[in-house]
Amino acid sequence: MRAKKLFSILLAMMLMIFTLFPIQAVLAETTNQPSQTTSTAEPPASSAVPTQRSDTPAPTSGAEPGVETPVDVSGQLGFFVQQYGLMVLLALAVIVLVVLLALLARSKKKKPAKMGQTKPVQPIGDAPQAQQLLGSPERPVVAQVGNLHNIGQRAYQQDAFGVSPLLDEKMRFQSRGVLAVLADGMGGMKGSGELSQAAVYTALKRFPHMPGDMRETLASLTSDILNMVQTHFADSGAGSTLIMANIRGGMLDFISIGDSRIALLRSGKLMTLNREHNYAATLHQQAAQGLLSWQEATENLRRRALTSYLGQGTEPAIDFPAEPIRLQCGDMIVLMSDGVYGTLDDGTLERHLIRSKNAMEAAEAIEKEVLSACKRNQDNFTAVLIEIRDELEVWDEINAKKERKP
Repeated sequence: MRAKKLFSILLAMMLMIFTLFPIQAVLAETTNQPSQTTSTAEPPASSAVPTQRSDTPAPTSGAEPGVETPVDVSGQLGFFVQQYGLMVLLALAVIVLVVLLALLARSKKKKPAKMGQTKPVQPIGDAPQAQQLLGSPERPVVAQVGNLHNIGQRAYQQDAFGVSPLLDEKMRFQSRGVLAVLADGMGGMKGSGELSQAAVYTALKRFPHMPGDMRETLASLTSDILNMVQTHFADSGAGSTLIMANIRGGMLDFISIGDSRIALLRSGKLMTLNREHNYAATLHQQAAQGLLSWQEATENLRRRALTSYLGQGTEPAIDFPAEPIRLQCGDMIVLMSDGVYGTLDDGTLERHLIRSKNAMEAAEAIEKEVLSACKRNQDNFTAVLIEIRDELEVWDEINAKKERKP
C-alpha cells in the first residue's frame, strides 16, 4: 500500500512537469519572435551590418503628442518565464510533494483493530483465557453499571471503586467515555484502605481533564496515581491493587496492577483479560520445570502473595492489552477483587451474569451468592459490572421512561 502511494506521488509530479514545460517553451518562443510594435528608437550609428533599403517609411524621431507608447507585454511575460519559469515550476513541485507526503503521513496513523481483522487482542503476559475478540458494526455504548461492595468478615473495608458519569450535563454520552476504577487494599497493612481510596479518587478527579486517546489517558492517570502514592504513601507500608478500564466509542482499554481481575462476558463465556501478579505464577513455572510438584505449587501458602502492587516504594508491573478491544452489543465487562473470584468460580459467575436482566440485577445476585458461601474469614469483595448495548436501543428506553413519568 505504501509503495502504491509513493508511485502515485511520483506520477503526479511527472504529469505536472510534462504539462508545465511545454507552456514555458511556448512562452519563451513568443519572446524570441520580432515585435510587431513600431519602435521609436533610432538604429545605432555604429552598426556592423549595412543598413538595407526599405520601402517602409522611416519612423519619426518621437511620438506624437498625446499618443502613449505601446508596452511590449508578451516580451515581458516571456522574459519572466525564461528567467524564473524553472524556479516557479520547482516551487510548485515542492508544494505538491509536501501536501502529498502530509496526506500519506496522516493515512499511516495507527488505528484500532476493526471487525474482521485477524490480529488477536491479548494482554501482556500469559493470561490463559485471552482470546481473539472481534467487534460488530453496531454502536455499542455503556447502558448501565451495577456494583457490589461488601466488607465480608473483615474489620475494615479496604476495597474501593468508582465510575465516572455516563452522560454529561446535556444528557449526551461523554466524549471521553466512561472510566471504571477498582482498587483492593492489601490486608494487614496499615493505611492500605486509605491508599486504595486515594487511587480511585485521583483517577476520577483527573479523568475529565485528560487529553488524548484511550491509551494516553490511562498512561497519564497511572502516572498521576504513582506520583500520588510516592508523595503520600511511600513510607506508610500500605499497598493496593489497581484496575482502570476506559470504555469509549465502542472500544475497551485498561491497565491492571496486582491480582484484581477484569473479565469480559461475551456469548455466554466469561474471559479473563489480565493476569494476576502473584507468586502463584512463579510456583506454576517451577512446577512445569520439575523443580517442585504440582501439589506443592497449589498448596503453597505464599501463592497469593502479590508480586506487583501500588505502594512501599516499588515499581509495579503494569499490564494492558496489545490494542484496545472492540466491544459488541450484549457484552458485559466485570472488574472484581479477589474476594469475588476467590469465592465463586467462573461457572457460577457466568450463570448469574447470563440469567440476570441487567448489570444491577447481576451484581445483586453475585453478592448474595458470595454471602451464601459462608466462607470463613471472608475477604472484602467488590465488583463493577458494565453492560454494553446498542446506543439507539438505550435512547429508546430513556425516552420511553420519560413518557411514562406523570
